[in-house]
Amino acid sequence: MAGLPINITLALVGNYCDFDYIQVNGSLVTNFQVSAEQSAIVSELYSSWTYFSDVAIQAAVGIVNDDPSILPGIHVNLKRFTDCGGWYPSVLDTYSGASGGFAAAVMANEIVEEHPDVIGVIGNQFSTTTIGPAEVLSLAQIPYCSGSAGTPQLSSRANFPYFWRTMTSLGAGEHMATLLKAWNVARVAIVYQTDDNFGSESAKDIRGSMMQNHIKVLENIGIKKSGLDNMTIDYLTTLLHRVDARYVILSGQEDFQSTVYETLAEHGLVGPKYVWMSLLPIELKNSTLQQGFVLIQQPNPDSSTALYREFLRRYTDISQSNLTMSEFDLGANVAPLFDCAIMMLHGFEKLLKSMPGRDGARQLADRKLQSQMGFEFFKGLGFDGLTQQPVDINSYGDFAAPFEVLFYNGSDPQAAGRMSIDGKSFSLYPSGQLLFFGGSSTPPSDGAPPPITHYTVTSEVRAYLFSLFFAGVIICAASAAFISSFRKNFEIKSMEVDYALVIHMGAITGYACIAIELLPDSITRCHLRTWFFVLYLAMTTSPLLVKNLYVWRIFTAMEVLEIRKLSRKYHLLNITVIVSDILLLAMWSFTTPFQIQIVYLSPTRTMDTCIIPGQSSILKLNSPSVVLAVFNIILVLAFIPVLYITRHVQPPWSDSTTMTLSFMLLTFLWTVVSTLRWSIGETNVVRRCFCMWMIVTGILAIITAPRAYSVWQERKNRVAANVMVPSKEKSGVLSPLMSRQKSIACSMRSPVETAQPLYYTQFRLPGTHNVRIKKVHWGRWMLCVVSFHVLKDRAWISFATQYQTSCIVISEVQTQISLCECVVVVEFGRDRVIAGLFGYRAMIEFDEVADALTFQTEFQKHLTRCQL
Repeated sequence: MAGLPINITLALVGNYCDFDYIQVNGSLVTNFQVSAEQSAIVSELYSSWTYFSDVAIQAAVGIVNDDPSILPGIHVNLKRFTDCGGWYPSVLDTYSGASGGFAAAVMANEIVEEHPDVIGVIGNQFSTTTIGPAEVLSLAQIPYCSGSAGTPQLSSRANFPYFWRTMTSLGAGEHMATLLKAWNVARVAIVYQTDDNFGSESAKDIRGSMMQNHIKVLENIGIKKSGLDNMTIDYLTTLLHRVDARYVILSGQEDFQSTVYETLAEHGLVGPKYVWMSLLPIELKNSTLQQGFVLIQQPNPDSSTALYREFLRRYTDISQSNLTMSEFDLGANVAPLFDCAIMMLHGFEKLLKSMPGRDGARQLADRKLQSQMGFEFFKGLGFDGLTQQPVDINSYGDFAAPFEVLFYNGSDPQAAGRMSIDGKSFSLYPSGQLLFFGGSSTPPSDGAPPPITHYTVTSEVRAYLFSLFFAGVIICAASAAFISSFRKNFEIKSMEVDYALVIHMGAITGYACIAIELLPDSITRCHLRTWFFVLYLAMTTSPLLVKNLYVWRIFTAMEVLEIRKLSRKYHLLNITVIVSDILLLAMWSFTTPFQIQIVYLSPTRTMDTCIIPGQSSILKLNSPSVVLAVFNIILVLAFIPVLYITRHVQPPWSDSTTMTLSFMLLTFLWTVVSTLRWSIGETNVVRRCFCMWMIVTGILAIITAPRAYSVWQERKNRVAANVMVPSKEKSGVLSPLMSRQKSIACSMRSPVETAQPLYYTQFRLPGTHNVRIKKVHWGRWMLCVVSFHVLKDRAWISFATQYQTSCIVISEVQTQISLCECVVVVEFGRDRVIAGLFGYRAMIEFDEVADALTFQTEFQKHLTRCQL
């Protein structure tokens, strides 16, 4: 028994639903057949991709099993899994990997949970289908090598740490751009397949590379394969003719590319003056139309190597056919999968050599070494493959191989040259030549550029921006004038006028952000945009924060405060914050050189934009920019802790609503401005200015409008009451528990009228009592003296402790009073229903029940008297 080999299993996943005889158990294929008859049948069908790739992987496994120097004492088995379920009649015509639901939800989970003998997976799937299983298998730490999925999305190491491939992928656009620059091409169009992951993601990579290499993308057109109707083709033709696109890059699956190319050829877009390029081959009924089509892909195998000859021998033996490279494209379909299997098994060999003995082989077979099989483990194995000598992968898990440039001459592509691995240069083979449509070796012209219109702010936009600025300044001036005029009014005084005026000065800088858009394009305007925006943030957030901290300090002080001295300290703090922001702005200005750059909004429209060289994104900001941004983010986020610590401050001194709404508006403004800064568009200026105006005006309204309404309401009530209080004596009701104090105050209506006496009455409960007040200052029981006070038609109750006194006006709120033995609970609120939830609550504990009853009676009497 000790001499028996240890079995390990590789899973081969692919489109096994292509075969009408197939039987499956879940996703496990149980009866795949390879025979001369099958080889002859599928060689003319689309299913040949799955069939002959399976044969190639069998050849790779056979080479390893027959070589005692690789994985000695271990036998490699294969299991096959379908990623598209069982066979159905229309599968060969309709399935193209568009839905990976079965592959991710069923197949991948079955491999992980129901087949513990599988320690590695070889994938022969479409890019769209590969993504789900690659993520599931990475989570399960099962290595997955693909020889067919080319989408750049799979190059993400964070999402797919156990996935790699023997396919070139990310960076293909850079190779294309280098080739086009070698041909002096500066204008291209891109047509890509939107319902295919490879097509859409590769188009994104290509477009980015073109822009980085200053090659203008005339059109970037996405089309669904199912949407290739006559209307779509006519629209596509019109777009390409309108921009006079001579070089067109196709990105999609082979059938999509072939259909688009052949259809547009009928519309006059294929000929001597056009060049079409792609990463995948095309196949047309009329092969003469393919002449000059440029194919960029990884090289075909070197047929002179010993490994190739051994592979071809096993390949033909297993398939029982005599296919050659001219009959079946080994480079694009079969060789990468062969290298995948060989590479994975060599990786297992490397792992076992690091832990000698059969114990390592047993742990390998039992999935106890999976954590060591991330994609990095399979780098630098140092053996030769079919597609590259030696075969290796790069830091993205993609195949480290140069791209080969091929030209179609009829139905077969011919290699003309090769790109360097880094994609920076192109060199012709000694016998290679460029072959464009019609047999020319000279790249055709990329076409005459259409006339370009430069965008500037129109007179209508200028008028709109000026009206926003002018209206904002008028609103700000009116608000500041109102606050200054009524600064001695209690409602206005409670908002701390000095801080409010600083906020209004900040609003002027906010409106100035709109005015600077009326200036001509210049580097100065680029700097002023940031200056005014940051100053607005500082002069809005700092006064709000410092004012609320100042009020909180007064309301929570447990000692006698020198108000003037305290006020000066907080004014100094406000000035320090604003000046610090100005200093950071100055440092940022000196270290941030703006440039005016012309950018293309479309192939025929340009506009000027401000850029900072080397800071094309947020992640590339210099140190002063980072410090400035962090400082102002902290200012805005400081609203949260200040709101929390000032939650017990009473209105009208409390600014909790104002601060909450201001925080939300400023956060939204920051997001909008930051987003529009990194995007380019004709309407961005208008959108940014409108958002700025709305938020600046909104914050002014939040600060001023409620207090303006209160002042107006107060003056209206005074006029209605004719400012004179009727001559009516207010008298207290004495009780066994209460003593009375009375004083007289005078109120003058006018110099010619006689003063009317106003009676003030105080009723104090003798002795001290336990009191606990919620939402004022106290959350614990304290000894307190309770008093009622009546002046004119107002009544209030005071609670005086050793350190502080709190008063609540009971004549202006809804109250609820309840009694429980010796404890009286009084709830105050603007609404009787919610008084107990959001209002103030006083719990007063008396020595005797009779005292509690007397307090309840007196409270109701005074409240009733005030309401008469």
